[in-house]
Order: sequence, then C-alpha cells, then structure tokens
Amino acid sequence: MSENEKNKKIWDPLSESLGIESDLGKEEQSNQIAVYEGNRRTEIDSDYELSRQTTIDTLMKASDALDELTGLARASQTPRIYEVLATLTSTILNGSKDLLELSKKKVEIEKLSGEETGPTTVNNNLILTTEGLQKMLEDNGVQTKTREIKNDE
Repeated sequence: MSENEKNKKIWDPLSESLGIESDLGKEEQSNQIAVYEGNRRTEIDSDYELSRQTTIDTLMKASDALDELTGLARASQTPRIYEVLATLTSTILNGSKDLLELSKKKVEIEKLSGEETGPTTVNNNLILTTEGLQKMLEDNGVQTKTREIKNDE
C-alpha cells in the first residue's frame, strides 16, 4: 500500500465526519507564470530610502550609546567596558562605511539603468591668440577683415 493510500484511509473518514473535502490525492498543476507588474524603479528608490534611514537611525542610537558608555568607562575604569567601547566604535565606523557603500550601489544601479545621477557640465575652454583665432576661422571658410592698429592712433 502506498503512502498516499495510507493517508487517504486515515483522512477520508475524518473529512467525511467534519464535512470538509480532503485535498489528498489531488495534485494541482499550474501552468501560470508569475508576472511582475510593479514599478521596479519605485521599489529601488523606496528600498534605498528605507535602508538609508534605518542605517542612519541605527548610527544615531549607537552614537548616543557611545556617549553614555564613554561616561561609564571613565567612572568605572573597568577593562571590559573599554573593550565594549572599542567594539561599539568599530561598529559605528563599519555602519558609516555601509552607508557610503549603499549610496555607491544606488549610483551604480542608476548608471546600469541608463539614468543620469545629475546634470553633466562640460567645460570646453579654448585659449587662442587673435592670430590663431583668425587662422582657425579662415581654415573653416569664414571671411575675416583685419585692420592693423598703429600705436599712435
């Protein structure tokens, strides 16, 4: 007797007495594919903001605890408290690094999605003498008039 048949023998009488339909032996086959219909950009932004805010809140609380622990360490002069103080300081530094990494990842995601992170400024500086400018204009077919200026004018 198979495992399924044993289960049916046990559960069928229970199902009948309770007046419910048993799901044993019924295998559901679904050919449906789950389709994501959300806005991925909005989710990325909200995840980033939540993660950033959580990290900042945690860092602020850890900083407050660091202040209190520093006072306690000064008062008690116990080596264990100084050890905890050093660990907490290291944890705060790592949290700050995580916050920076989070921002870097957000920028990378924006670059991959083809979005610009801000305005792009292109500074093209051309430094020429008047003679060089005239030569460049003449090379491009622009007519220029030149007038020689004497020092006594």
